[in-house]
Parts: sequence; structure tokens; C-alpha cells
Amino acid sequence: MNESIQPSKWAVRCLRWFCREEFLEDLEGDLMERFDRNAAQSSRFKSNFSLWKDVMALLRPSLIKPFRKKTSNHMFNSHVTMALRSARKEKVFSILNVLGLAMGFSACLYIGMYVLDEARYDTFHEHAPNIYRINQTFIWGDTDNLFGSTGPGVMPAIQAEVPEFDVMTRVHPIDDQLVHTQVAGSKMLEETKLYAVDSTFFKVFTFPLLQGNPNTAMVNPNSIILTESIAKKYFGDQSAYGQQILLGEIGNQVSYQVTGIAKDVPRNSHIQFNALTSMSTIQRLKHGGDTWWWTTFVTFGRLRPDADPELVAQKVAQVPGKYLGSFLPKYQGITYEEFLASGEEWDMYIQPMLDIRLFSHHVFSRLNQTTDIKTIYILGTIAVLILLLSIINFVNLTTARAAKRGKEVGIRKTLGSNKKLLVQQFLVEAMCFSALAIVLSFVLIGLLLPFMDFITGKPLPGDLLFDPIILGAGIASILMVGVVAGLYPAFVLSAFRPLEVMKGQLKHGKSGILTRNALVILQFTISIGLISGAMIIRQHVQHWMEMDLGFDRSNKLVIEDVNRLKQSMGSFEEKIRAMSEVEAVSFSSDTPPYLWDIDEGLKLAESEKEIQFSFMDIDEHFIDMYGMELVAGRNFTGSTADKNHILVDESVLASFDIQSPEEAIGRTLLYDNLKTQIIGVFKPLITEVNWEQSPIVLYYKGGGNIHLPRRMLSVTFKREPSGEEMTKMLQKIEKEWSAFSPNRPLRYTFSDQEYEQIFAPTIRLGKVINLYAALAILIAGLGLTGLLAYMIERRNKELGVRKVLGAPIAHLLTILTVDFTRLMGIGFVLASAASWWVMNRWSEEFMYRAPISFWTFIWAGLLMLGISLFIMSFQSVKAALSNPIRYLREE
Repeated sequence: MNESIQPSKWAVRCLRWFCREEFLEDLEGDLMERFDRNAAQSSRFKSNFSLWKDVMALLRPSLIKPFRKKTSNHMFNSHVTMALRSARKEKVFSILNVLGLAMGFSACLYIGMYVLDEARYDTFHEHAPNIYRINQTFIWGDTDNLFGSTGPGVMPAIQAEVPEFDVMTRVHPIDDQLVHTQVAGSKMLEETKLYAVDSTFFKVFTFPLLQGNPNTAMVNPNSIILTESIAKKYFGDQSAYGQQILLGEIGNQVSYQVTGIAKDVPRNSHIQFNALTSMSTIQRLKHGGDTWWWTTFVTFGRLRPDADPELVAQKVAQVPGKYLGSFLPKYQGITYEEFLASGEEWDMYIQPMLDIRLFSHHVFSRLNQTTDIKTIYILGTIAVLILLLSIINFVNLTTARAAKRGKEVGIRKTLGSNKKLLVQQFLVEAMCFSALAIVLSFVLIGLLLPFMDFITGKPLPGDLLFDPIILGAGIASILMVGVVAGLYPAFVLSAFRPLEVMKGQLKHGKSGILTRNALVILQFTISIGLISGAMIIRQHVQHWMEMDLGFDRSNKLVIEDVNRLKQSMGSFEEKIRAMSEVEAVSFSSDTPPYLWDIDEGLKLAESEKEIQFSFMDIDEHFIDMYGMELVAGRNFTGSTADKNHILVDESVLASFDIQSPEEAIGRTLLYDNLKTQIIGVFKPLITEVNWEQSPIVLYYKGGGNIHLPRRMLSVTFKREPSGEEMTKMLQKIEKEWSAFSPNRPLRYTFSDQEYEQIFAPTIRLGKVINLYAALAILIAGLGLTGLLAYMIERRNKELGVRKVLGAPIAHLLTILTVDFTRLMGIGFVLASAASWWVMNRWSEEFMYRAPISFWTFIWAGLLMLGISLFIMSFQSVKAALSNPIRYLREE
């Protein structure tokens, strides 16, 4: 077999095989089996793969023909042959090189998919670039954050003042509803993600209807549109279109007619709904549709194509001044000037819908969770750092082989090869490694995608791997990384002088040493920095989990919507209390950490100062059950007189400049002109970590004319049950619930899990950084292995002389490791400074920050040092124990 021709023929055959139509059809069939389970993913995959096949059909001739011509080209054959021979000769080196690059490519590839998916939110709407949301000042508290929703009267005002909006619409979230149909055998279920929308909803947004007219489906009251999956859920194989569906509690149900069936909402939509009801169904809008206080309506507008967004923003900003002048005196009894003079603000802004997903961290959103753009920046930076580590690893491993390939270069130069041809040779090798690495990275991501989905909590569609942008980025990476990673080794190796190489007198300039030292320092800086970042995030989460919240969240089962039992609430409570495993039960309108009810207007009877406050009603068992500490006064006793009494936290006292808890006892507070007396003061509850927290007032069973439904029943157990015991306990509770309400589902949660949910995004970010920090250590370890091999090759004669002269092994080990330890020290200083600055900026957004200790960086540095010494020990011991005659023979 002629080895000078075979490699290029093999390459052409492989390229032909990958480009041929039969291969693409087989690949499409195999992958479709995987994606058929998800209709949305399948549709997206088909379109992307179809585009990929069209591209390959166009490129097939241009991809194959040039290689056919080059088959007889001796230069190309020589490059390919030498690359394959070199890889075959140094199998371990080749494997390490490909693995290092593949890990870097995989890290970048996954984060690229993640970022691409985030960036494509809401782009499927036909008019997406022209759709804007109306944001306003958060008027319910002293915070610089904005509100992503407005009152129902805002849209008519903007329509009248800003003609650049072609059409406008509102989305009003509805509480979870019980849903029932007349289909035989159907059960009453609870449905989430229900919104009331204007009839113009489908003129602004592109949510295709499978059945129904989008222009008229939401015009009439009591109209409802179901998504395809929800319609199947309630009507099975029957057609849901035109059917009646009941929403609401038994005895208070409202009948809706299904006027449309919508396609399931794309996963990359920030508006996620299961059903839409007509806005005209809301009775309150008929007599209060002009209010600006009822801030639960998310208002969107579609600009005309010729509209200037900056001019529109100026016009929208002027709307509050024109309309609040008449609204505030009517509803609040004050003028707009008096409102501004009190230090309050009421401003309005427009925000592009395409920015909502990534640039709304400072905006309270009612429709869906958003992603902080800082997270994208952090992930993107990590991806670049990991890829940089991979390139450094490649350079280190390649230059580590310089001494071994020196004679090869010398012989080739002696036989006439010039520097240009040698550079081409080593660049071709780098390209080959890069191409193999990118293919391996695609395979790794395909295999590890479910694991990464679990880690990040964000499922990514598998067909995103075949997105033209991802595929194009992969091809570009082969060229970019191949050139960047191969250029330095190529020039280093091609610069060897033949005579010196053949004599074994290979010299290394200061510039080369400085470059390699800089690469090692950069490796250690990146690795220690990622380890430090992961540790700091973990410390913050641990701090939040362990800090004193003012209440005990452990061993708390919370049964929701108990008010659905109506007159049977008391009987159900007694049944639960009588269970042998139960220690105590308590009714309340809410449970910490979530206190949803908030208002302003609370003041002392003798003062005009009003404050914003959170409130809920409780019974006499709540304080003891949740372990809240009274610092003055007493708890509720269960007496009817307590309906005129309240408990306040210490921050209420601070708001009114009351000097001590004892001084507050007996003081009278006014809210909506109703008088209540303070009988107890408790330590503040921490219910907000990211946002400013309001003072808390506790009423007794609807006291103060609050009329909050007692909808939560908290249950504590005599001892914290295991998972199996909790399952059995829930079955018993569900049995009792069904006895009182057979048609209503039981809903429950756990207090500790609700608290942990607050930090879920931070916990997921910490997991990702942990994973990438481990990857950085692994890649850095590969590079360290290569660089140590290079050092040993360079200093083997020196080590041999020292050993012959009697140097102990420990001394030789010190010589080999001291340089790396010094470089690691420099990397530690740089990483500590950079990590402290970055993580300090990251933690600024939290009200309760964990202190960033210098010991964190010390431990990160020691961890990296320990791992590095472990890696270095193998090659160092091997070099120290080797026979010195082997290296001194030429001397």
C-alpha cells in the first residue's frame, strides 16, 4: 500500500460519504426517532435539517472536487501522511490533545446552545421587533425597580396620546381555576397559566389557531381559547371547539364557550398560557376600567413600521402627567402636584419585547420568569475561559513534543523543506486535531444533554445541535482554533536550526520561556478563579439556608386553598389535628416566606405619616408553630376581642420612630380609617432576599376588616417524617380531604422547599460553575502534564549530572516542581484579585450577602496546588528515578 497516497484518498472518501444524500437521509431518519416524542422539537428539527441538507447539496461539488484535484498533489499527500504518522506514533499525546480540545469545544458548544436559546425568546412573533411592553414605576414600595404591569386605564390613555401604536392589547393573569367539563368520566382539575386578554391579542402576537377566528374569538364575554394539549386533556379525542367548559369553585362556576384551539405555546415564549379568556368577561372592568391603581394588566403595543421608538418613549413618558391630574383627585383625594411633592414618582417606559427575557431583572414580571443578562455574561465568559484553557493545553502539549520532533524537523530542513512548508505541516496537524475534537464534542453534547438539562434546570431541544448557527460555529471553530492553537507551535518547531538539532544542541530562547510561563500562569489563574467563584456562590447559598429568618421553616406541610371546604374547614382541621403523627395545625391567609398581600396607608392615630406594609391574618397557634419570637406584649388568645388587635414586627416601630417595643404596646394604628391596637411586637421575618422588604402586620382571623380568606392550613409533625412516612401521611390527608371535597384536588407544599425555591437560579448557576471548574481543573491537568514533560525533556541532562554527583531524589523533585509552584503563586494572586472583584459585583444585588473571606481564595489555591502536585509527582518521580546514563551518553 502506498502510504503517500492512501491518507488523502481516505479523506476524500470520508468527505464523499458524509456529503452523500443517502447518509443524510439515514441520519435524518435515525434522529427523527428521537425527536418524534416532542412535536415542537420535531418540527424545529425538520426545518433545520432540511436547511442543512440544502446547504450540503449546494456545497457537495465544491467540497469534493478540490480534494479530487489535490489527490495527486504530493504536498497535500505529504502533509496528511505526516499528520497521521505523527498521531499514530504518539498515541497518548494525540488522545490528550483531542480530549483537551473536545472538552473545551463541548463547554462552549453547550453554553452557545444555551445562549442561542435564550436570545431567541419571542422571536417567532411576526411583528416581534415592533412589539413593546409598557413598564412603570413600582408605586407599591420604595424601590428603584420597575413594574411590568399597569392599571387597566393605561392602555386607553396611551392609545389616545401615542398614535404610533398600531394596535394595543392587555394580558391579565387569572388565579388558578378549577376546571370541569360535561364529558363523561371527566374529573374536576385545577389549571394554571390562565390569562384574560383583549380581542386584539392575536393582532399583536403570533399564536396560531388550529380552530377559530383570531379576530373574533375573544370579542364576546365568556369566551375561552384552549391550547391543543389542554383541549385534549379535558375533551380527549372529542372536538373541544364550540363546547362549554366550567371555571371556578362549585357553586360559583362560570360557563365559557370554547371559541378557539391554539397550537401549544412555543417553549421560547415568555408568555406561557394554557387557556385565554375574553377580557370583557371581567365584570369589574365595566365600572372600574379607568383605574390606574389596579396594576395587574400587562400592556403591550405594536408600533407602526415607520415609528421612531425614541419619540414614542418620550410621548409615553408624558402620559402620566396628563391623566393622573384627574385620576388622583377622584380616587385618592390628592392632586398630581401633591403626589410628586410627597416624594413619589409615577413614570412610564417602553421596553422592546425581545429584551424582556434577558433584560428584565429589574422589572417585576407577572407572566413568566426571566433570565438575568448577567447570567449570560457569566456563562459566556466561562465558555471563553474554558476554550482558552483548551488552546493553552494544546499549545503546551505540542511544544512539549518539540524536543522529540526536533530531529524530524532538522532532517526535513536538510532535505530541502523551507519554513513555509513546515508551518503548513503543523497547521494541518492542528486542523486535524481540531476537526476530530469538534466531532467528538458534538457526540459528547448529544450524550450529556439530559445530564446538563438536569444541572441547569433548563431543558434544551436536541435539534438545537443541528441549528445552522451551531453547525456554522462548529465549522468556524475548526478553522479558528486550528489556526490559533497551531500557529505558535508551528513557528516554534519550524524555527529549529538543523545543525544544532542533529547535534542534540536544541536551545530555547527567553521569549519562548516567557511565553510558556505566561500560559502556565494564565492556566492557574483561570482554574483558581473558577474554583473560587464556585466556592463563593456555594457559601452564599449556605448562608441563606442557615441564617435566622425569624421563623422556623422546617417540618412544615402547608395545605393550600382550604377555604374551598367552606363550612367544612373546621371539621377538616379537627380531623388533621386528631392524627397521631400531627403535633399542631394553624390557619393563616399566607405562610412565609411568601407574603403576597401588600398595601400602603398604615399610620399612627396621632400622625399623618403613612407607610407601606405586608399583612396576613393568623390564628392563635401560628406564632408558636412557626417559632416566631415576641419581644414585647402577648400573642392572640383566641378571644373575639382580638379582632381589634394586631401584632407588628420591629421594622414597623422603626418606620414610625417608636423607640422601644414596650413603648409600642397599646398604640393605635389606622388603616383605611379602621382602628387597631398593638398588643405584641415580634422580630422581623426575612421573606425577601433580593428585594426590599416591607414591615409586617398580623391580624387575627380577618380582624381590621381585612377579610382575607383563611386559605392555608399549616401542619407540623411530632417528628420530621422520612420520605416514605411523608408519602403515607399525605395519603391519609388526601383521604380526609376527599371525604369533604371529592371533586376538588388537594394542593400542598412545604415551607422549606418554598424558601429554597427563591434561590433556585443561584443554586443552578453554582452547579454549572462547579461543573466547569472541575472541567477547568481537568484541562489544566492535561496541560500541566504536557508542560512538565517538556521541562523534563529540556532538563534531563542537568538532572542526570545532578544525580551522578549524588543529589537525592527529594532535591530533584524540588527542582522540577519549584518553578511550577512559583508560577502558581503568581496565578493565585491574579485569580484572587479578579475573583474578588467579579464576585463582589455579583453579590451586590442581594440584601443579605455572605462575607467574602480571603480564606476562600486560600482554599481554592491549596486545592489547585494539591491537584497539581499530585499530577506532577508521577512524571517527576519517573524522571528522578531514571538512569542518568541514558541522558549523558552523548556527553
